[in-house]
Amino acid sequence: MSKKLTHDFLSMRTKNSRLDQIRTLNLWGNDLSDVSILADLPNIEIISLSVNKITSLSAFKNMKHLRELYLRKNLIADIKEIEELKSCPNLKILSLIENPITEIQNYRQTVIESLPQLTKLDDVIIGEPSQQQQIEKKPSKDIKKPITKKKESMDEDSNKDNKKNPFNNNIKN
Repeated sequence: MSKKLTHDFLSMRTKNSRLDQIRTLNLWGNDLSDVSILADLPNIEIISLSVNKITSLSAFKNMKHLRELYLRKNLIADIKEIEELKSCPNLKILSLIENPITEIQNYRQTVIESLPQLTKLDDVIIGEPSQQQQIEKKPSKDIKKPITKKKESMDEDSNKDNKKNPFNNNIKN
Protein backbone atom coordinates (compact mmCIF):
# COMPACT_ATOMS: atom_id res chain seq x y z
CA MET A 1 0.00 0.00 0.00
CA SER A 2 1.42 3.37 -1.02
CA LYS A 3 1.47 6.17 1.45
CA LYS A 4 1.92 9.89 1.87
CA LEU A 5 4.90 11.38 3.66
CA THR A 6 3.63 13.47 6.59
CA HIS A 7 5.07 16.01 8.99
CA ASP A 8 4.70 13.56 11.89
CA PHE A 9 6.55 10.81 10.03
CA LEU A 10 9.33 13.25 9.05
CA SER A 11 9.65 14.46 12.63
CA MET A 12 9.79 10.92 13.96
CA ARG A 13 12.42 9.76 11.45
CA THR A 14 14.64 12.86 11.68
CA LYS A 15 14.04 13.50 15.41
CA ASN A 16 13.40 17.10 14.46
CA SER A 17 10.01 18.82 14.40
CA ARG A 18 11.36 21.91 12.64
CA LEU A 19 11.37 21.20 8.92
CA ASP A 20 13.68 24.14 8.21
CA GLN A 21 16.45 22.44 10.21
CA ILE A 22 16.47 19.18 8.26
CA ARG A 23 19.56 18.96 6.02
CA THR A 24 19.66 15.26 5.14
CA LEU A 25 16.86 12.76 4.75
CA ASN A 26 16.99 9.01 4.19
CA LEU A 27 13.60 7.34 3.74
CA TRP A 28 14.70 4.36 1.72
CA GLY A 29 12.10 1.62 1.22
CA ASN A 30 9.08 3.22 2.89
CA ASP A 31 6.51 2.60 0.12
CA LEU A 32 6.05 6.36 -0.29
CA SER A 33 4.18 7.71 -3.29
CA ASP A 34 3.33 11.25 -2.17
CA VAL A 35 6.31 13.24 -0.93
CA SER A 36 4.87 16.70 -1.59
CA ILE A 37 5.70 17.81 1.99
CA LEU A 38 9.36 17.88 0.94
CA ALA A 39 8.66 21.25 -0.67
CA ASP A 40 8.49 22.54 2.92
CA LEU A 41 12.14 21.66 3.59
CA PRO A 42 13.92 24.87 2.56
CA ASN A 43 17.42 23.82 3.67
CA ILE A 44 17.50 20.19 2.60
CA GLU A 45 20.80 19.21 0.95
CA ILE A 46 20.72 15.41 0.57
CA ILE A 47 17.67 13.24 -0.03
CA SER A 48 17.57 9.47 -0.40
CA LEU A 49 14.16 8.08 -1.33
CA SER A 50 15.23 4.95 -3.15
CA VAL A 51 12.90 1.96 -3.32
CA ASN A 52 9.61 3.82 -2.99
CA LYS A 53 6.71 4.48 -5.39
CA ILE A 54 7.41 8.07 -6.42
CA THR A 55 6.13 9.00 -9.90
CA SER A 56 6.81 12.75 -9.98
CA LEU A 57 9.73 15.09 -9.29
CA SER A 58 7.51 18.11 -8.55
CA ALA A 59 8.17 17.90 -4.79
CA PHE A 60 11.83 18.73 -5.45
CA LYS A 61 11.12 21.92 -7.39
CA ASN A 62 12.84 25.05 -6.05
CA MET A 63 15.07 23.26 -3.57
CA LYS A 64 17.88 25.79 -3.70
CA HIS A 65 20.22 23.88 -1.36
CA LEU A 66 19.65 20.36 -2.71
CA ARG A 67 22.99 18.81 -3.75
CA GLU A 68 22.26 15.08 -3.92
CA LEU A 69 19.05 13.28 -4.87
CA TYR A 70 18.85 9.49 -4.79
CA LEU A 71 15.66 8.03 -6.27
CA ARG A 72 16.77 4.57 -7.38
CA LYS A 73 14.00 2.07 -7.98
CA ASN A 74 10.93 4.31 -8.02
CA LEU A 75 8.27 4.74 -10.71
CA ILE A 76 9.43 7.88 -12.50
CA ALA A 77 8.55 7.33 -16.15
CA ASP A 78 8.10 10.70 -17.88
CA ILE A 79 11.20 12.47 -19.18
CA LYS A 80 9.37 15.80 -18.71
CA GLU A 81 9.71 15.31 -14.95
CA ILE A 82 13.37 16.33 -15.27
CA GLU A 83 12.18 19.90 -15.89
CA GLU A 84 11.13 20.06 -12.22
CA LEU A 85 14.79 19.86 -11.20
CA LYS A 86 15.93 22.83 -13.29
CA SER A 87 15.19 25.09 -10.33
CA CYS A 88 17.72 23.23 -8.14
CA PRO A 89 20.93 25.12 -8.98
CA ASN A 90 23.14 23.18 -6.54
CA LEU A 91 22.06 19.69 -7.58
CA LYS A 92 25.27 17.84 -8.46
CA ILE A 93 24.36 14.17 -8.01
CA LEU A 94 21.19 12.54 -9.32
CA SER A 95 20.37 8.84 -9.29
CA LEU A 96 17.34 7.51 -11.14
CA ILE A 97 18.66 3.98 -11.67
CA GLU A 98 15.94 1.34 -12.11
CA ASN A 99 13.21 3.87 -12.91
CA PRO A 100 11.22 3.48 -16.14
CA ILE A 101 12.58 6.87 -17.29
CA THR A 102 16.05 5.36 -17.79
CA GLU A 103 14.70 3.16 -20.60
CA ILE A 104 13.79 6.19 -22.72
CA GLN A 105 16.00 6.69 -25.75
CA ASN A 106 18.64 9.42 -25.16
CA TYR A 107 17.67 9.57 -21.48
CA ARG A 108 21.20 10.30 -20.23
CA GLN A 109 21.90 12.97 -22.83
CA THR A 110 18.53 14.64 -22.19
CA VAL A 111 19.09 14.78 -18.43
CA ILE A 112 22.63 16.15 -18.78
CA GLU A 113 21.48 18.83 -21.23
CA SER A 114 18.56 19.79 -18.98
CA LEU A 115 20.67 19.88 -15.82
CA PRO A 116 24.14 21.10 -16.84
CA GLN A 117 25.21 21.59 -13.21
CA LEU A 118 25.19 17.81 -12.60
CA THR A 119 28.55 16.16 -12.00
CA LYS A 120 27.25 12.62 -11.54
CA LEU A 121 24.22 10.85 -13.02
CA ASP A 122 23.27 7.30 -12.09
CA ASP A 123 26.61 6.56 -10.42
CA VAL A 124 28.60 7.66 -13.48
CA ILE A 125 30.64 10.85 -13.44
CA ILE A 126 29.53 13.16 -16.21
CA GLY A 127 32.15 13.30 -18.94
CA GLU A 128 33.29 9.73 -18.35
CA PRO A 129 31.97 6.97 -20.56
CA SER A 130 28.85 5.28 -19.22
CA GLN A 131 29.20 1.79 -17.76
CA GLN A 132 27.80 0.24 -20.95
CA GLN A 133 30.30 2.17 -23.07
CA GLN A 134 33.12 0.95 -20.82
CA ILE A 135 32.03 -2.64 -21.31
CA GLU A 136 31.85 -2.23 -25.07
CA LYS A 137 35.20 -0.43 -25.28
CA LYS A 138 37.75 -2.56 -27.08
CA PRO A 139 41.46 -2.56 -26.23
CA SER A 140 43.71 -0.45 -28.37
CA LYS A 141 45.69 -2.13 -31.15
CA ASP A 142 48.62 0.13 -30.33
CA ILE A 143 49.60 -1.95 -27.32
CA LYS A 144 53.32 -2.67 -27.55
CA LYS A 145 54.70 -6.09 -26.80
CA PRO A 146 57.15 -6.24 -23.91
CA ILE A 147 60.79 -6.43 -24.87
CA THR A 148 62.39 -9.73 -23.94
CA LYS A 149 66.02 -10.76 -24.21
CA LYS A 150 66.98 -13.89 -26.00
CA LYS A 151 67.74 -16.83 -23.69
CA GLU A 152 71.44 -16.88 -24.64
CA SER A 153 71.79 -13.22 -23.83
CA MET A 154 70.09 -13.66 -20.47
CA ASP A 155 72.44 -16.54 -19.55
CA GLU A 156 75.46 -14.38 -20.42
CA ASP A 157 74.14 -11.52 -18.26
CA SER A 158 73.55 -13.95 -15.41
CA ASN A 159 77.12 -15.22 -15.60
CA LYS A 160 78.48 -11.68 -15.65
CA ASP A 161 76.45 -10.87 -12.56
CA ASN A 162 77.77 -13.95 -10.79
CA LYS A 163 81.38 -12.95 -11.49
CA LYS A 164 80.86 -9.36 -10.31
CA ASN A 165 78.89 -10.23 -7.18
CA PRO A 166 81.11 -11.81 -4.47
CA PHE A 167 78.05 -13.35 -2.80
CA ASN A 168 77.36 -15.48 -5.86
CA ASN A 169 80.79 -17.20 -5.90
CA ASN A 170 79.40 -20.37 -4.34
CA ILE A 171 76.80 -20.77 -7.06
CA LYS A 172 77.63 -23.38 -9.67
CA ASN A 173 76.40 -22.88 -13.21
